[in-house]
Amino acid sequence: MSINETSIPFGLKEGRLVDVSEVNKGLACDCFCPCCGANLQARKGEINQHHFAHVSSDDMKECRGALETAIHLMAKQIIEEEKAFSVPEYAVTETAKDLNGVTHRETGIIEEQMLKQFDTVTSESRIADIRPDIIGEFNGEKLIIEIAVTSMVQQSKQKKISKLGLAALEITIKDRFLSKDGLRQLLIKSTADKKWLFHPKEKEQRRKLNEALVSRIKRIKPQIRAVMKRVQQPYAENKISVPIRARLPSKQEFDTRWFLCEACREIWSSPKELAPYTLDKIDCPECAHEVSTLPCGL
Repeated sequence: MSINETSIPFGLKEGRLVDVSEVNKGLACDCFCPCCGANLQARKGEINQHHFAHVSSDDMKECRGALETAIHLMAKQIIEEEKAFSVPEYAVTETAKDLNGVTHRETGIIEEQMLKQFDTVTSESRIADIRPDIIGEFNGEKLIIEIAVTSMVQQSKQKKISKLGLAALEITIKDRFLSKDGLRQLLIKSTADKKWLFHPKEKEQRRKLNEALVSRIKRIKPQIRAVMKRVQQPYAENKISVPIRARLPSKQEFDTRWFLCEACREIWSSPKELAPYTLDKIDCPECAHEVSTLPCGL
């Protein structure tokens, strides 16, 4: 069936939205359009997907927002009924370069992927100068949920949310003709098409990541300077008792692989079992920088 703005997956019956599978066929469904209030008929034939449609063709032409309104309202109704919502993982990454130009990264998880079982759920409740679609409270913390069918959250509203200091995310419902069970699965079980708009713990998490980067790079700086000094001086004046190349394996040592970290100049060996040729990168044991697994000096 070709889905258009006048085909509706949910109808209003006795003050609540219902799926077309829950009602009788035709006008016996006794349902109304959640957008314009006109009478609906339940079309439950054997060829096309079951759906609601306006009884009057004139009503169908005028009520262009019925599809979006029905999906939006049903999504809110499901969250209110279930008092639950699955949230995706929220991780942030900070980067910094050392004196050798090598980029280091630190990643922290602000929110784990999980099913939040709310203590309370309110819909369209004004808070400050915004009216979120859903506000769920979980262990004393509030979560704003914005439901997008065709209209995404504007930047102006996102700024207002951040000023409130409340965690907020948005779900985009792309499939316009989900059943109630399908929509419940998307909201309660899945994390697809959900993105974080703001999290009050992000600023502090980024501060900690930057501190960790600074601490790591401070440990690398003296080693970089020492290597640069050795490179600039003639070998006769170098106080190193054993040349760097002398520490590399001989050609007969096939069972051991050797690596050189371009960040801190650490040289180490590893058995092929721990560093097979199929491995692209390996972490430096000294500074944790990712190093290519190509053997150095060979």
